[in-house]
Amino acid sequence: MSDDKYVETEATYSEIHEWQQDLLKQVMRVLFIIAVPALALGIYYVVSDGNLVFAPLYIALFLILAVVRFWKRVSYSVQVGTLLALIYGLAILAVTRAGLGSNVRLFLLAMPFVAAIFLGKRAGLIAVAVSMLTMLFFAALFSTGQMMVAEDVQVMSHKAEAWLSYSLNLLLANMLVIASLNYLLPRLNAALGQSRAMAQAFEAQRRRAELEAQRSRVQAERMVWAAAFGNSLTWLLQRERVVWRVVREMAKELNLYQVNLFLADRQGTTLSWVAASGEEGESWVREGWQISVGERSLLGRVAQSGQEQLVVLPPEASQRFPLSRVEVALPLIVRGEIFGILDIHSAEAAFSEEDLQLFRVVAGYVSASLETARLLEETEARIQEMRALYAQYTVASWRSLLEVQEIQSFSEGMVPADKIRQWATPALEEQTSRSTLLDDKETYLLVVPLIARDVPLGYLAFTRAVQKGDWDRETCLFIETAAERLALALDNTRLLVETRRQAFYQEQLGRIDDIVWGNSSIEAIMRQSVQELGRFLGANEAQLYVTPSPPEIQSHRVLQSQTEEK
Repeated sequence: MSDDKYVETEATYSEIHEWQQDLLKQVMRVLFIIAVPALALGIYYVVSDGNLVFAPLYIALFLILAVVRFWKRVSYSVQVGTLLALIYGLAILAVTRAGLGSNVRLFLLAMPFVAAIFLGKRAGLIAVAVSMLTMLFFAALFSTGQMMVAEDVQVMSHKAEAWLSYSLNLLLANMLVIASLNYLLPRLNAALGQSRAMAQAFEAQRRRAELEAQRSRVQAERMVWAAAFGNSLTWLLQRERVVWRVVREMAKELNLYQVNLFLADRQGTTLSWVAASGEEGESWVREGWQISVGERSLLGRVAQSGQEQLVVLPPEASQRFPLSRVEVALPLIVRGEIFGILDIHSAEAAFSEEDLQLFRVVAGYVSASLETARLLEETEARIQEMRALYAQYTVASWRSLLEVQEIQSFSEGMVPADKIRQWATPALEEQTSRSTLLDDKETYLLVVPLIARDVPLGYLAFTRAVQKGDWDRETCLFIETAAERLALALDNTRLLVETRRQAFYQEQLGRIDDIVWGNSSIEAIMRQSVQELGRFLGANEAQLYVTPSPPEIQSHRVLQSQTEEK
């Protein structure tokens, strides 16, 4: 790897300094732990040798190390300087006590290493120079005899050439350390930079994964809500309840600024604002606001094209909804027919693709629910229409039957029919039985309507003396059940009579068909048909006219026939 690549991946100064501070803390912690037994051993040896003068020095050095280690306000430079001073001090103590026989070279070798690690290459070179000057200084003292040590530890300390040799070896070792650090530190910095970059990339990727997982979880929860919401709409059978449930639920659950719903008329030319979330939107709905399909507006274009459209709105672009920043209009389509628009506003900058997908799903549910409600309304209207027609037919059939057969009501009692009819009218309207105390205060009147297939046919009226008390609930239920069965029996009898009458009519029509197809003469067909119809209807006279000319031309009587009395 080239130096340029090392430069490209080199850690920043703050990161390197942070690493140096962490390393220094660890070194100071280890040194303090080692210094405790070292202090005890050092005092023991100086006491044994009779050199008590060094004991206060050892204690002072230990106290300085403790202050630097535990006082948090001590700066980084002071800590490094203290560490270098302790190493240099130990080197001086060692050389003064044993000359070349001591471990002075170890301390003087450690000092450049520590300086280069914590202060840089320049500090390391200065430490090398200090080490060499120290060796030369003590070499001069020992070789000239100005400083001497015991003969058993002297080890050629009095020879200048020995000091020179040791100094050269120390210089070589120091330069080796500096060179090694000079080679390793940039690569260490580069590795640190790569490690930090990888850590940052990993952290960024982890955050993105968490955000994506959270987004997926939120989207899944919203889809679950949409499915439950669509299922709940299927239970709403009235269109009014569906539209208001949609706008209010969406605005609340999806945290939307405004949700509106527009429905088209049967001609598909006008959109009516039928529901809106919020009090402000509801006020617009109450005003009956409408737009034309195809007009120059977002909703008009969507209603005409049937395509979803999204627009980003500048501030204060919408007079009705000033906080809206983005608007999307989704057409409500069933079997290719556009019957409404779901209009959604947000105060945020934009909708995400997940938001739009969710809106499309909800729009599909809304379309299906509104179509179901519309079909139910149409079916209900047709059922009501059929019931009304059947009721009219039933009433007309009963009137015809009563007129033909002259059936009269059956009455047995002292209460006037008008009085009973007065109380029977509300009972028939409400289709429920009614019991009341008559004006004479001596008689209870119970009116039970006769209802067959939701059509009131008449009523039953019962009276009893006050002494016997009013009818209890069980008796009323019994009478109502009997009245229901009686009404069905009467109506079934009416149907049977009508069926027989229709069969008789069909039989007579068949006879006329036989006459028509059994004769080839027009005159014979007309004569026999008129005679047969006259006999069937009990008419005194039957006539048939053929008028192929316009009405203003006098018609010619073709045939006049007298019929026999039945």
